[in-house]
Amino acid sequence: MILASDVVAFNGRTLISRGVIIQEKHLSILKKWGIAELDIYDSDETDTKKSINIENERELFSIPEYVPDTILSSTVEKCSQSFKLNNLSDPLTREFFRLAVGYSLKNHPDVKPFDVV
Repeated sequence: MILASDVVAFNGRTLISRGVIIQEKHLSILKKWGIAELDIYDSDETDTKKSINIENERELFSIPEYVPDTILSSTVEKCSQSFKLNNLSDPLTREFFRLAVGYSLKNHPDVKPFDVV
């Protein structure tokens, strides 16, 4: 199951970010916080939603068109793991995340160098 939207506690704290693959450890956390429902991707809609998100990520991170979608999505996922304890709705944190994705892609061996803006 892939989370379709952020899971937010009653106090506004983000418990699990959108796009995370739900595992047993997540269910334990959710039970402790009293979360009973999740928005997950439907297996039939996953590919469609991924392509929409990749286009949004491409614009958000200022990624050139020649960067393959597979490399972009895997890089975003890896950076998401590094930022999983941070609040990505905070503008400064979101900017650091954007720069992390850009620099990770810039240094990827299968991607031509580009300027991270």
